[in-house]
Amino acid sequence: MEHSEEKAAEDEVKKNCPLEKASIWSRLCFWWLVPLLRTGSKKPIEAEDLWDIPGSSESSLLGDRFQDSWERNAITTKTRYPLAKTIFQTIGYRFYMMAILLTFQNSIMRQSQSVLLVYFLRNLRNHGIEFSTGLYGLGLVLTNFLFTFGNRPIIFELSRVGMDIRIACSNLIYRRCLRLSKEALAETSVGKIVNLLSNDVSRFNDCFRWMTYLLTAPFSIIVGTVLVWWMLGVTALVGFVVLALTLVIQSYMGNLIGKRLTKIASKTDARVNVINEILKAIKIIKMYAWEASMSESVKEARDSEMKGFNFVNNLQALLLTLHQCCDKIVILSMLAAYVWTGHHVSAEEVFFAVKTFTHIQSDVLLFSSAIVTAKKTAVTIARIQTFLLLADCDSPGLSLSPDTPCEYGLHMEGVSSSWTEVQGTPSKHVLSNGTIRRPAKIGYVSQEPWIFSGTIEENILLGQPMDEQRFQEVISCCALETDLSTFPAGRKTFIGDRGITLSGGQKARVSLARAIYQDADLYLLDDPLSSVDTRVGKHIFEECILRQLKENC
Repeated sequence: MEHSEEKAAEDEVKKNCPLEKASIWSRLCFWWLVPLLRTGSKKPIEAEDLWDIPGSSESSLLGDRFQDSWERNAITTKTRYPLAKTIFQTIGYRFYMMAILLTFQNSIMRQSQSVLLVYFLRNLRNHGIEFSTGLYGLGLVLTNFLFTFGNRPIIFELSRVGMDIRIACSNLIYRRCLRLSKEALAETSVGKIVNLLSNDVSRFNDCFRWMTYLLTAPFSIIVGTVLVWWMLGVTALVGFVVLALTLVIQSYMGNLIGKRLTKIASKTDARVNVINEILKAIKIIKMYAWEASMSESVKEARDSEMKGFNFVNNLQALLLTLHQCCDKIVILSMLAAYVWTGHHVSAEEVFFAVKTFTHIQSDVLLFSSAIVTAKKTAVTIARIQTFLLLADCDSPGLSLSPDTPCEYGLHMEGVSSSWTEVQGTPSKHVLSNGTIRRPAKIGYVSQEPWIFSGTIEENILLGQPMDEQRFQEVISCCALETDLSTFPAGRKTFIGDRGITLSGGQKARVSLARAIYQDADLYLLDDPLSSVDTRVGKHIFEECILRQLKENC
């Protein structure tokens, strides 16, 4: 017994992410990753070898903080994008801290390499190899090493910031899905929600890494400009005029890409809606041999979407070509003007101009990419915000909370309710006043079963740990034993999307088994016997409702 407890404690410690307790040195060197890399060198890494995510990145924690901030901003803020304000309130301090560190690296440490290179070459030409020349060379090596050494942890932390915001937004979208009113559901669709969760929120992964350059790149460009003016004088203006022209072109192209992406997003929603409608009616489509016409509908929607993507990709390719040629054109024009004004070009001046303008051109490239990323992120924020601002189903006078749970059933006090009907939407029951106390855990079986793509076992467990004895009891009382024995893989049989390989009665019993396995305090059963025959219905009523559920009471 003691050995098993020690083993469980060791497993728990092993699953804790070492990043949470890593020292500054370990974070800078990524030394906390060594145990995982060592495991990967001995065998393929499996799910059991991975650590739990850090506690600060837990979905529930991020979702609670994000929702509290969003609810305040959605009501009180006067800005156009309350969601953007919510994002920066949630992780703003981490973003700005990394931006300050990145500014110091790009503006001071990296640009100082150009100055050290000038003095190194000048000392080498005038005095040969001596102590001061070695110091300048050592300084050049150290600044390059420190820049590389400190840059990766900053980028990693910015990537974590993006991941946290993606998790928080996904959590909030899911919560809103559960609270949408009938009118709001009529304004959106399953395809749009899926697109938000799969495509839109994924843009947060790298957006903060790029958007820091909106703050750091201009400052670094200013420092580089001062250094070039110090070395080459007024002829540096020629290079900056060419550079300014490229910035104007890049800004225009960034705006154009942002507008195109907005149109593409709406076309993507339309395509996903078409596919969802086809999947819902796939049996009818197969029966009437409408595959060709439906395929053509999907192809037309996809072609329209791809035209927009091709246009954006061409613009981005043109933008990249401009970036690759920019530094060569700028340096050539600037040095030509320098020679034309009667100056003699030395080695340190050429190397200085090349290195400094390479840094400036890199900053321009990062800045233009940051502009494009900001445009894409603005489109994403606007789409998510539009969904989050849809009407809520809850009424302000109603309190439905398990904070003071009742032991059995629902306790209602002073409840007022009425039926309302809005044109174009189904009627709904509105609870306007009163307090409802409910148990902490509720199991619900809808009349139309919900089955997801996976195995029968996964559909029943729904993320709960496996209890073999209870699983067998649930299978038995829900009359699924005979069905599982006929399947080739038994409980491991894979069922398609929405349980397409199961009959209506089998789907109803799998949905019922899922609710019973959860061991809830209160069960709401919406006619669970409507899809089964008399014999099976009698078995479920006696073994499941009268015996299994009675034992839970």
